Amino acid sequence: MLNSCIYENLDDCKPYRIYFVYDYNLRYTDLFSEEVTKMNLYVFDEEGNFVEEFQDASGPFSGTYGMEVPLPGKDYSFVAWSGVYTDAYTVEGGSARKEIKLDDLKLQLTELTAGETSKNLPDLFYGRLASTVKINEVGTISLIKNTKTITLTMLPLDDVQTNGALLYEDYKIWVESPDGVYDNNNNPSGGVIKYRTYFGENSSNGGFSVKLNTLRLMENSTNTLVIETSYNEPLLRLNLNQIIEEIRKNTHNNLSMQEYLDRQDKYDIVIDGIRDNNQFSSISLTVNGWLIRNQNVHN
Repeated sequence: MLNSCIYENLDDCKPYRIYFVYDYNLRYTDLFSEEVTKMNLYVFDEEGNFVEEFQDASGPFSGTYGMEVPLPGKDYSFVAWSGVYTDAYTVEGGSARKEIKLDDLKLQLTELTAGETSKNLPDLFYGRLASTVKINEVGTISLIKNTKTITLTMLPLDDVQTNGALLYEDYKIWVESPDGVYDNNNNPSGGVIKYRTYFGENSSNGGFSVKLNTLRLMENSTNTLVIETSYNEPLLRLNLNQIIEEIRKNTHNNLSMQEYLDRQDKYDIVIDGIRDNNQFSSISLTVNGWLIRNQNVHN
């Protein structure tokens, strides 16, 4: 029997509780309490009308954390995003817009400059649940981590004479990906975003490391790692999906490509290259400890 209460007075409602898990990772372990710090839960009725938004920014949360959602007993769609800090992400259609429909709910990057960002983005998680709210029952939302962190290290080859150390200040590095806007099903859309580096340091071995973020990588999208000199001279354009697919086949060939993309959230890329008039005539590419290719760049 469904619970009923006076909708205008949510205090009269029997609390329905929603739990969250984040085990959709390569450790196959629930890391919700370790990684999630802020929850935004958007509720829509069975006709797709906005009902309520619930927020909790008191994380990190315990392993037994559940969010009470006092609602009348009926069918609802719950859309959860975690990590929605206003300096990084904006949700179109929250509690300030009561007429919003489920199909219009979107999340997007905040404060892009000409389609670019160089922020260290907060970890962004997504989940969705269609459920009937009943007395003394609970629901569980499984989360997917959208934020990816790429650490790129560039080194000169040990056995080749180079023209001095590689310095991160001499390069422009970014990832191009069409994933700056997300609908209520976590499908990306919008134009291509340039994710530029937010951290860089030079090392004593003649190379350097930089860090950058992307959001959700899709199997059917073009995701490109781009390296130029500080004078806008092109050096490398690497197809990230092709590189990641080679890792998946070597390490997790039991997973589909999209599942691997969603479960993996960190990529450590090492490029050993020969500098010749500001060009890399050949490179050795290692990703997450796996040698992917050793090739002449101009072939």
